[in-house]
Amino acid sequence: MPPAFFPQTPDQWPQWLDNTALALRRALLDHPDGARGVALGADLRRATALGGFFERTIVVLHEAGFGLPEASRATGSFIAFVIGRTAEEQSLPDLDFDPGSDFARPADLVARMPVFTRAMTERFTAGESPEESFRFSVGILIAGLQAMRTAR
Repeated sequence: MPPAFFPQTPDQWPQWLDNTALALRRALLDHPDGARGVALGADLRRATALGGFFERTIVVLHEAGFGLPEASRATGSFIAFVIGRTAEEQSLPDLDFDPGSDFARPADLVARMPVFTRAMTERFTAGESPEESFRFSVGILIAGLQAMRTAR
């Protein structure tokens, strides 16, 4: 179900932002190369849907108590993250992260980055999906915005 156009109350901005990030990610994933080919570096004068997304997000954050410049910077950072992360996801080959897979753990990668390969193996062995990983990162961004707002 798509997120509401605006949150019902200004204090619901974190949930709205989380739902909206998922909706944008899914919309980009619905099109092959959607993030990189359609949204990355889009001219907001012509990419009207993306421009509307920017406008709505700035309004939501501003109504939640962020100054207009802060709301604008936060929106730019947030949307850049969603588009960039989705572009990265779309450009990766389908990897087999089975811990026993030679493709997932080539010897040179294990030698250069042993903690990284162990961490990734544990995450994917536990069944972490790309959406769960994405949501974790979005949660960090939202928590950072909440901390900024509280600190003022």
